Amino acid sequence: MELYWQMGREPDQAKRKELFRQILAIAKEQFYVIGIVLPTDGYAIASKKLKNVPESYPDAFLHLAPGPANVPTWYFEA
Repeated sequence: MELYWQMGREPDQAKRKELFRQILAIAKEQFYVIGIVLPTDGYAIASKKLKNVPESYPDAFLHLAPGPANVPTWYFEA
């Protein structure tokens, strides 16, 4: 973080590039997380009496599931 803050204060572009190269070198050695390309499969349980529930829908942080499934249109069959 010190290098990052130093980079923000550095007026010389060449020196900023060098600081960023140092940050990348540190990140290369201290690589703690490997992201995944796609989210894992999710699941949900719904009663057979609950109707208009889609077979599948996006389940991701940006979608805030089950929001995109249009929950207000679900209904129970008597």
